[in-house]
Amino acid sequence: MEKNIFTFNKNQCVGCEACVVACINENEFQPAGHWKKVYASNTSHYPNLPLYYLSLSCNHCDEAPCLLNCPAKAYYRNDSTGAVLHDVAKCIGCKLCTWACPFDAPIFNPQSGIIEKCTFCSHRIEEELKPACATLCPTGALDFTTQEFNSSQALESSPVPVQIGSSLKVDELQQKEGPKMDINLFLENPVPDKSIPLSTSRISAFKEWPLLVFTLLTAIIVALYAHGDDGISIAAWTLLILGGSAASAIISMFHLGRKFRVWRTLMNVRHSWLSREILFFILFYASVLVDLLIYPMPKIIPLVSALLLLISIDSLYTLAFWNWKIKIHSAQTLFSAFSIFFLLNGSLEFLIVLSIIRIALYIVRKPKYRDMKRQQVLMMCARLLCLALATGIAFYSRRLWLATFVLILGEVIDRIEFYDELNLPEPVPRYGLS
Repeated sequence: MEKNIFTFNKNQCVGCEACVVACINENEFQPAGHWKKVYASNTSHYPNLPLYYLSLSCNHCDEAPCLLNCPAKAYYRNDSTGAVLHDVAKCIGCKLCTWACPFDAPIFNPQSGIIEKCTFCSHRIEEELKPACATLCPTGALDFTTQEFNSSQALESSPVPVQIGSSLKVDELQQKEGPKMDINLFLENPVPDKSIPLSTSRISAFKEWPLLVFTLLTAIIVALYAHGDDGISIAAWTLLILGGSAASAIISMFHLGRKFRVWRTLMNVRHSWLSREILFFILFYASVLVDLLIYPMPKIIPLVSALLLLISIDSLYTLAFWNWKIKIHSAQTLFSAFSIFFLLNGSLEFLIVLSIIRIALYIVRKPKYRDMKRQQVLMMCARLLCLALATGIAFYSRRLWLATFVLILGEVIDRIEFYDELNLPEPVPRYGLS
């Protein structure tokens, strides 16, 4: 089946960024970040490695992750041009599409609180014109055509190893070696590792603090509700559970660029884990509200909703697990909730087993000690100490309040590291050669 695609020849691009200027001129000023980007390899000019460029924007994929994962259904496809377009009137600014896209195409505009992206110049294609960036490329490196281009060919051309049927055909380098150089020049100052680490700047604990608080507080509330009031007055217990849940929901809204469109998060339950997360949170809160204030109901109903809520929260972040060897993290909300529940319930044998599993997962994902920064070493020691200390306090002294405090402190540390360690597909070349 024929489709509209970009073609890009690495041998012809000189990195002039005329395509970037053409995009800006065609689509007006782009304050949040350029829709078209030009990436360079070997910017330090290491010997025996070529210098080449890669011009990228939205590649309007057949199985576009932005379209599938958007909870508000703000994305749609123009069937006549193949373009994946974004409806600003529906966007809630949750930024989930920026996590899902392997080409870093959707750009969050903090001024407007919504996403912006390349349109494939769909209006030009409908007039039988090429996109502006392809039209104005002075060397012909970037072009546009209509031809047969299947998913296997798309994967082979993709600068990121994800099979989503991108509309980008890349002609690789003919000369794969750079200029020869006397390596003795670098003996006194050794050349660092040639690999360029993947950027994780799009997600961090600092940037995503509302999500950090929401996920951690939700895990704590679920564990407390599952355990029971434990002698606390009904009024205090109701305030703690319902108030804590409401507070976590309100805090999570600070993550959205358009907070008053929060209702649109339920629009894509079929495909989006964020939509499912919100749905199960509502079901959990409603069932707990009925149970505590209106009529006692079987506890299994809110607990099943809570379990599905925690699964949805953890599944949401699989978008950023794409290159992890082990797809499980020690800070997942299921682990946090069960650890707190086991501790409060006095099920110390289960807590010890779960703690051992989490410590193993924690250590396995860490880099070698000599490669760790001082802050990473301190965080690791504090996390492991909290987990071991909480288990020890509960097992030997039975001071559950102290053990719970220490355990939650460790959960905070692990959750911070969780957000700082999330990796997103990044189109920047990792090596001098693709």
